[in-house]
Amino acid sequence: MRTSVYFQGIFSAILLCFPHATDIIKASFRNAVLTLYAIGIALPVTPDRHSSVEVRVVLQGFITILFLTALTLMSCRPVLRTWRHIPALVGTAPLIYWSCHFTIGGIGNPQCGEFEGWQKWPVGSNAYPVYVVLWGISVGFGTLALPVIFLLWVPHGPFKRRVRGVALSVAVITWLISWIMVIIASEVSISGYRYRYRLGFGQIMALVMLFSQIWDIIYYIFSKSEHGGSKVMYWWSATVKPRWSRFMRRFRHRTTMSLEC
Repeated sequence: MRTSVYFQGIFSAILLCFPHATDIIKASFRNAVLTLYAIGIALPVTPDRHSSVEVRVVLQGFITILFLTALTLMSCRPVLRTWRHIPALVGTAPLIYWSCHFTIGGIGNPQCGEFEGWQKWPVGSNAYPVYVVLWGISVGFGTLALPVIFLLWVPHGPFKRRVRGVALSVAVITWLISWIMVIIASEVSISGYRYRYRLGFGQIMALVMLFSQIWDIIYYIFSKSEHGGSKVMYWWSATVKPRWSRFMRRFRHRTTMSLEC
């Protein structure tokens, strides 16, 4: 499950660099939203499996990152702003609220000495385990990213285009920081979890989902391009080679100028 969620975040961040990858952008959005709904269905069915604070922190971190990933993709790519995609993402909002409330409740009332044996960091008048503080930082950056991401919905214009550029940079940075902090908090929290290496039904299903995402990537890269040939060859000839040629020309020019001096 962790690997699948981490991969979705990395892959979605990379996709923002390819504005014309419409099909695979839609697939990445669909995978993130479907994973959210799968978590939302699984949580009430298996209440005994996520009673510990460690597991709650991991699940809530995954939910936050998947929601931010889907929202960022939708905000950056208008192709996702349709009557099908928007209600699908809005339907996951109650899961965000419930998971935060559920996790905060567990942190405020740890059971059976859950926090004993953990290195603690002081926060105000209290002290919490490291993974709880890291989770709080990730949620803080995720909350900060929300209003900035919504600025990307502002229509284009001379002034608005400048605002959109700044908003895009801040949104992506806060999103990535939140995503990185979730990874660190999750890995720290489950470092002492005895069943972390045991494969179960959920882990196997997550691996299957990961395989489907990798399949989508490979299929997209080697699929037929509108300009003839495969997309990877068109990208190589139309993007990589021209940029490499420009770089080499500038490098040779600078080298020649330095030698003449």
